[in-house]
Amino acid sequence: RMKRALLVVSALATASCFAFPPTILPISRILPHHGLVAPVYTAQKLRGYDLRPSALRMTLSSSQDATAALPAEAQQLKAELLQSCEKFKEAQLQMWQAEATKGGEKEQKDRLGGILGAESLGVVMLDVGEIGNATLALAERLSAYSPYKAPVSGWTGYGGSEPSQCKMDGKWKKVFTTAADATFKPSDRRGNATITQEVNATAGVFMNIITFDGTKNKVREFRVKINGIPESDTDISLDFRRIILLRRSKVPFLFGKIVIPLPRRSVINTIARWGSRGKAKAAPKALIEMQYLDDDLWIHKTGENNWFIQTRMVYSNATDALATE
Repeated sequence: RMKRALLVVSALATASCFAFPPTILPISRILPHHGLVAPVYTAQKLRGYDLRPSALRMTLSSSQDATAALPAEAQQLKAELLQSCEKFKEAQLQMWQAEATKGGEKEQKDRLGGILGAESLGVVMLDVGEIGNATLALAERLSAYSPYKAPVSGWTGYGGSEPSQCKMDGKWKKVFTTAADATFKPSDRRGNATITQEVNATAGVFMNIITFDGTKNKVREFRVKINGIPESDTDISLDFRRIILLRRSKVPFLFGKIVIPLPRRSVINTIARWGSRGKAKAAPKALIEMQYLDDDLWIHKTGENNWFIQTRMVYSNATDALATE
């Protein structure tokens, strides 16, 4: 079982640029006026930052100004987009509940990976239906109003800007995706999945995190560490570095945490060329293409044309722990 689990996690982690599903839990900390996730500040997140009142006022003011500066049409589109993401999530849950009543659900889930149960282990686009297509249309329209035209600026110092100026930095929560390999059904064994992503622009690291609340599953959480390399003002290529499994174990100091290193893309290409005597083509880059970014909403496409939408959970720089995990 453990061997199969590791193979499934490895395949899933490397199949998609951001292998996470639309959230299947109610969005928490909702602001009453526009439905955005409220900022959360903790001592851990604020450690190492300038906490003088003048500095805090400057940070909060710049955040508020960027959102407030959106034209009325963009603010309306943004509100409609978030509402549409919520409708899609509800419709998806209803569809899964209907499928579960037809029988054979457990057998199908086990066949799709047991522990993780993603909709697909390949890079496949979901048939998102009428509500999903309406969500995509809103996302495409809103993309024209992105207040940050060079969202990658500051990523590991890209463009000469400080990493602290990169608005991608922080903690985010998925609310919509078209990627089948990043979509998980709730189950009796795994429970519900809480899906987040921590982004550290200083270290140039993405940490994808999926936590399962079920008690029957050995894996309670898995993380995928990804290095991001700036390619342009809007694009970042991805280098998957390691998978971290956090397990429920009777011997946690031995088996509670399992780290699976992943080879660099350059190593994969070298092995492929050697094995094919130079005939193999280079593996394509995993890529994110930023479509829209403001202080609390992120929209991007992958190289396979899958869409991801996420909302900010914490408005502060990700901790340095991401760089050393």
